[in-house]
Amino acid sequence: MSSPNALGHDYSGPRLFESLRDTLPPSLVPDKSKIIVVIALSYYVTGLLGVRLATPHAGATAVWLPAGVSLAAILLRGTRVWPGIFIGAVIVNLTVGVSILPSLDIATGSTLAAILGSRLINRFAQGTRSFFKSGDTLRFVLLVGLVTALGAAFAVFILCGYHYAGWSEFMRLWRLWWVGDVLGTLLLTPFLVLLLGDKHPSLRLVELSELTILLVGLSVVCVLNFGPPIFSWPPKSGLHYLCVPFLVWAAIRFCPLEAAGATLLVGGFTMWGSLHGYGFFAPTSGYQS
Repeated sequence: MSSPNALGHDYSGPRLFESLRDTLPPSLVPDKSKIIVVIALSYYVTGLLGVRLATPHAGATAVWLPAGVSLAAILLRGTRVWPGIFIGAVIVNLTVGVSILPSLDIATGSTLAAILGSRLINRFAQGTRSFFKSGDTLRFVLLVGLVTALGAAFAVFILCGYHYAGWSEFMRLWRLWWVGDVLGTLLLTPFLVLLLGDKHPSLRLVELSELTILLVGLSVVCVLNFGPPIFSWPPKSGLHYLCVPFLVWAAIRFCPLEAAGATLLVGGFTMWGSLHGYGFFAPTSGYQS
């Protein structure tokens, strides 16, 4: 049971929360606590994966999937789920050894970047319908590039300001951070938005069989490129070009969801190979949020 203070104001937990909530704009009032928890957990899990993909001596990851989780969450559920992004980002940063103040600052930047990105995409690229017309998709890509560039600049500014990196490294870290956010967003956001934000007709048996052949063939090519060297005959430069026909096949013959899924599959195999010492990215520790 709570008691009022000397001025007679009741500072009980629920009433204090309600008073703080009433001071926020309606678009920033958090709700849907279960969804917020799911978003925070998704951010944290994908963040740990991203940390393992950090480039050597960079402090930034090659592919940062939480950026994709963040943008998809705001696009699908609106601004009110922002606490999930913020909490997930803070926990990831604390987990990898960043102190509390820079963790809060970086998490703020990540949250604001997702909100800004969703606002721009809703305004100029049809929001969750961005992937059904080529013009909207192009604008989505350009806006993602712009917003992630701003977010990366803010995050690296925080790192340099708190002496986690030198100012002479600003541009190099910014480029790495930006590329990680762009790749993570372009890989994951379209798939999540298409999967969770739209209804999908059932595939006929012929279509399901064709899709199965496509995914199996693409998986085999990805294993040859990004997995352990099972055979000696592939060239050292790899057979990466063999992924392209499968991606084109998915784009022409199936809906945007299947095309986004095929792209995510290639990215997933690339990350899997990298985590096991194969591919282009050496696994090491790092931070980015």
